Amino acid sequence: MAALVDLVKQYFDENEWEYEQSPEHEGTFLSGVETDNGEFDVVILADDDMRQVVCFCAYPDEVPEDRLRDVAEYVARVNNTTVFGMYDLDFDDGAVRVRTSLNIADMAPTPAFIAMLVQGTISTADVYYPGLQMVIDGEKSPEDAFDDILAELDESGFLGGN
Repeated sequence: MAALVDLVKQYFDENEWEYEQSPEHEGTFLSGVETDNGEFDVVILADDDMRQVVCFCAYPDEVPEDRLRDVAEYVARVNNTTVFGMYDLDFDDGAVRVRTSLNIADMAPTPAFIAMLVQGTISTADVYYPGLQMVIDGEKSPEDAFDDILAELDESGFLGGN
């Protein structure tokens, strides 16, 4: 079986994506990505012993303390509907990130596993980012921001609409 750490390296190299690999923890990779809606930090944790890969896509700014409750509501609304990944909100430091993971178990992992994990995480972060930013900025309520994002996704056909 291919080592998960090697598959992550292969993914980054084949996509000509700059990354750093932690000297202390071979399976920790740090990178960044610019999408249609923002720039995000990407962290991948590959653990060959546990046969698990976790991908985080972190937003660059922390949520101000006075916006945490509204952002928590927005995140809960997103988590209730998204099927790939989930949002995390750290109330202590205001960090927001999308987290996905794959438990490989006895399967033979392929580069496609890693690509699906990373691209899916980034897509989930990107799609809901505009609503998150509206809530952080106090421009919309969590419900209105979420409804706006769903309407955009429906219009684009992303949700199976026209």
